[in-house]
Amino acid sequence: MSKNGGLITREDLKSYKPVWRTPICGNFRQAKICSMPPPSSGGVHLLEILNIIGDTDLKSLGWHHPDALHLIVEAMKIAYADRSQYLGDLDFVKVPVAQLISLAYAKKRRQ
Repeated sequence: MSKNGGLITREDLKSYKPVWRTPICGNFRQAKICSMPPPSSGGVHLLEILNIIGDTDLKSLGWHHPDALHLIVEAMKIAYADRSQYLGDLDFVKVPVAQLISLAYAKKRRQ
């Protein structure tokens, strides 16, 4: 790091203490999905997208069907908007995780 102008020192690395955060989990059809909680946005984001897609039979529509693609793109767009609005580091921001990954919220947002 120092050879290339980096700011992290050996002491920084020695004193680093990782924080264990409990994974967040949800269900998608027959699968249980567990992923990273905040401050990562990935888990909340993934579960929200899957909840918005819901029980829509994408397979029967076929790959690249406009209705399937539209649903997937809109689900992602909604989740990204919520990510921008609500997600952050739990040490500094109150993140409504339970709401964002709830089926009721996904139903509302899908409308």
